[in-house]
Amino acid sequence: ARWAADDELAAAIERDGTDAFLERWLASPLFAGLRPAPADLAARRANPPEGLAAALRLLGTGVQQPLWDRLGDLRVPVLLLAGAEDAKFTALARRMAEAVGAGAEVALVPGAGHAAHLERPDEAAAVIERFLDEHHVPPLRSGT
Repeated sequence: ARWAADDELAAAIERDGTDAFLERWLASPLFAGLRPAPADLAARRANPPEGLAAALRLLGTGVQQPLWDRLGDLRVPVLLLAGAEDAKFTALARRMAEAVGAGAEVALVPGAGHAAHLERPDEAAAVIERFLDEHHVPPLRSGT
């Protein structure tokens, strides 16, 4: 069902174009808390419809192999980050943490929905930085 939905959406993107897709996509309740900056919208509009459609068809959830049964094999600390206002992905994060077991942490970004890292970037970054500090992960770039 997910594959069929992604394929249908890909066909609509090819038919209607990137602008129409973005208008519908960003108007969905999933992104109600997201207010993209003009530069972000311009960058998104630069995506060709064929590329977006191909990404859905080749990388979408509907074509990915389920790996739930392998989550318990993870032997590294795992941070599952979700927006506190995103009930679906908050529940998925908790379910994944249970499957991972020891070493898994669920962190919810207050006041954020599905795109927590875009809606509340400073808060999301603080959660990630704290997690990395606690697990002694060195900074990825100098000065951070």
